[in-house]
Amino acid sequence: MRLFRKIREFKSKFSSIPELDNTFDFPYSSNNLERQNQIWNNLQKGILLEDEKILIPWNTPFNQLDNYKEKRLDKGDRTEWYLGKHSILDGYKSSLGISMWIFLPWSNPFERVTELLGFGIDGYEKSIKLKNHFKEVLGEPTLTDIEFENENFFEGNYNWENRGVKIQINGFDMHGSRYFLNIGLTKNKNEEFLNNS
Repeated sequence: MRLFRKIREFKSKFSSIPELDNTFDFPYSSNNLERQNQIWNNLQKGILLEDEKILIPWNTPFNQLDNYKEKRLDKGDRTEWYLGKHSILDGYKSSLGISMWIFLPWSNPFERVTELLGFGIDGYEKSIKLKNHFKEVLGEPTLTDIEFENENFFEGNYNWENRGVKIQINGFDMHGSRYFLNIGLTKNKNEEFLNNS
């Protein structure tokens, strides 16, 4: 199975690669409204690693993600790229990853980055700090869908959405509480591909 996966990946690298826009605004303005617009404009194009001054454009094919990785793991049902620790969204220190299900073609585009914020009280506290950072940088969430919240747990989502891009802080309870950050395109072509195949 691994050999077959490697062959598929190798063959995909000969397919044409779309021309991607990797321009961005940085450093940001000291004016709050202008800074907010710069961040959202960058997010329309991709995820900006501010400390490296590298924009990874949405729709970069999976077969090109090794160019940005710190580490790659090929698991049974998916491949995961760990991007390393980077500043994003006006200084948030992230540990982002990208996943590709084995059923997807290597030439399909990546459209989302994810970070596990943590478990239990540590994950909760990190999520709340991140929510407050985003409120300061991006304003109030465009949607708050919280089913339950107390002083050390929340279940649901805080969402910021703008022109086809969504940032989500998600908390849920599955054998203990866990929290995630998701950033990506609201229209997920890879989910559509899996649903149609």
